Amino acid sequence: MRGWLALAGLLAGMAAWSAPASASTEMGCGTVWTLEAQSRLCASRVVIGPGNDTRVNMLLLLRDRAGLPVDGDYPQDDPWYVADLGRTFFDWSRLTRTLYPQPEGDAAGPDNAFGGTRCQSVEQGGAEFLAAADRNRRINARDRARLAAGRAALLAYCQANAGSDSGAAPDGFADMVMPSAFSSDVAREFGIYVAGAASFYAGDWRGAKARFGSLRNAHDPWVREAARYMEARNALGEAAATGMDDWGYFNQSQANDMLTRRSVSELTAYLDAYPAGRYVASARGLLRRARWLQGEGEQQAAAYGVALGRVDAASVQAAELIEEIDDKFLFKPAARQARLDPLLLATMDLLRMRRSSGGEEDDYYGVDYPPPLAAAELDGQQAMFAEQPELYAFLQANHAFYVAQDYRRVLQLLPDDARRTSYSPLQFSRQVLRGMALARLHDRNEVGFWRELLGGASAIYQRPTVELGLALAWERAGQVERVFAEDSPITDLYTRAILLQHSAGPEVLRTVARGEARTGDERDLAAYVLVYRELRRGQYAAARQDMALTPADGPTLRYNPDTYEPQAPVGVYLNGRTSDGYACPALTDTLARLARNARDVQGRLCLGDFFRLNGFDQSELDWARDPGSLGSLASYPGEASPRSRYYADIIIQPGVPREDRAYALYRAIHCYAPSGNNTCGGEEVEESQRAAWFRRLKNEFGNTRWGQEADYYW
Repeated sequence: MRGWLALAGLLAGMAAWSAPASASTEMGCGTVWTLEAQSRLCASRVVIGPGNDTRVNMLLLLRDRAGLPVDGDYPQDDPWYVADLGRTFFDWSRLTRTLYPQPEGDAAGPDNAFGGTRCQSVEQGGAEFLAAADRNRRINARDRARLAAGRAALLAYCQANAGSDSGAAPDGFADMVMPSAFSSDVAREFGIYVAGAASFYAGDWRGAKARFGSLRNAHDPWVREAARYMEARNALGEAAATGMDDWGYFNQSQANDMLTRRSVSELTAYLDAYPAGRYVASARGLLRRARWLQGEGEQQAAAYGVALGRVDAASVQAAELIEEIDDKFLFKPAARQARLDPLLLATMDLLRMRRSSGGEEDDYYGVDYPPPLAAAELDGQQAMFAEQPELYAFLQANHAFYVAQDYRRVLQLLPDDARRTSYSPLQFSRQVLRGMALARLHDRNEVGFWRELLGGASAIYQRPTVELGLALAWERAGQVERVFAEDSPITDLYTRAILLQHSAGPEVLRTVARGEARTGDERDLAAYVLVYRELRRGQYAAARQDMALTPADGPTLRYNPDTYEPQAPVGVYLNGRTSDGYACPALTDTLARLARNARDVQGRLCLGDFFRLNGFDQSELDWARDPGSLGSLASYPGEASPRSRYYADIIIQPGVPREDRAYALYRAIHCYAPSGNNTCGGEEVEESQRAAWFRRLKNEFGNTRWGQEADYYW
């Protein structure tokens, strides 16, 4: 069965993906297949560096500090998305799904239905409430049933109104605070708690405060603590609500300062009263948000440093904390003056080594970059990294590589350590950066370094990263054939596919198509690219001969119609469309004709129709790759001819049969239908020339089929 792996990267431009809208990530675009990354890029690497999503850098550093590798299984993503990223790159979502997989059927987490609203805790809080009521033997069965009904009504209210503020508690809950509502004072206190929760979820801050505040001396210990916590949470909710405008947008600077201070006081009071309480972790997070509302960068920084030290790096809470830091702190001006934990400082330093345009693009994406990091400032941070000298040397090496472009200093800062059996995230990043410096220096030992590093690159995303470094080295040296040698250590199908599509010459393509390639897909891809290149370059005899390498049952579409997976349409040469009006034979017959005479008029018109009918115009195989990226050093000989050139030549060629010249004019005009843009490749033709073609077709060839069918020019 033909899959899509060997087609990785084919149609990569169409496989562009959209990263989450965040200051740390990028908008939709394609992946640049290179190890170097100083500017904002669409995808991150397992190599810690300036161009990564700041959340990725933070998480890799956190796991490194905890002694955890980057492990897990590659997530099952949309195949077009994977074709762009391969097994070398990822975005934040993909990395967190790799490291913290959710149970099947629960990929979005238990509270997803109310995510982003106050109601996100309604289900878990309800379960805790009912468990506490069941534990209290002073609550009889009838009262427990009424309390359960109240929680059910509260859940129904959230399902109908989550995210909206009525400013008044929903109907029916006020009855639960009445003395006659329950058989005992204990049960009534639980009822008051339910009514307070209803007020909170509805945005009735005063009502919630009054009800939760009345429970400070409640009989049940769970009610006392939970009410105290909710009173503090309510205070923060009220403070945050003052920053919302009439359109629902939040402006931090508009939040009421007095209410914000009160929320800090309430949260601190809960933590003081219950230092080992049920809601300590949540209260600490809320307190960080309150500090954010206050704009207190120094206190935020201290709180985040403590939180990073407490969080279990192996838990999904680590990723959630990092998202909070990235959104609420890292890109804010307050973070730039605060004293940062070494992990946060390293993340900030790398961010400040990032190259930004500093212009309209950054404004458009909402990026608020801190000022660039000067070497003297980095030198002054040595004491802050006194207990982490390898991390500090790595930061210095990044500055030397990306900012100072002093590649020899990189080698001095990062000694060769390419013979380990495994690497932590930081150890691996140090060695890859060293390899990048060797590449910049054109060091003769670069290939040997990458080959040695492969031995310990065992964690997820690591081996494909090293293989990319080795493939780039061989491509720069003009030795692409080594990637496809029988004993090649480069096994990553995505890396191999990009080189087949963009850098491999005819001998490499022919060898892969004929030989024992890694997969049948790879053979198909090599054959598809080989014949395509030959057709475009007028190598008609070779193309006809090499069509024997294409399978008779190969696919003709660029995607599987059942699964929508991309695939190499290698069967198009034998089974593709050849005509939709102008009489044309099979492609093999057209090529035989052109092999005898490359200027054969009908042969060129039929080849043009083959290109048009099978989607060969402006093929991604002819798109320029980013300079320095994998596949950017094309080595295929000859010049590719667009089909527009066939028509232009036939229009002015002497002795062309009348019907054929009319068809050439018709097709040349339709290269610009319907948008006025050239879809046939080659240089643009002025509208005045297209108008002249149209007039000639109507005046000189008006009685031909093509003259009669032409109604417009574009």
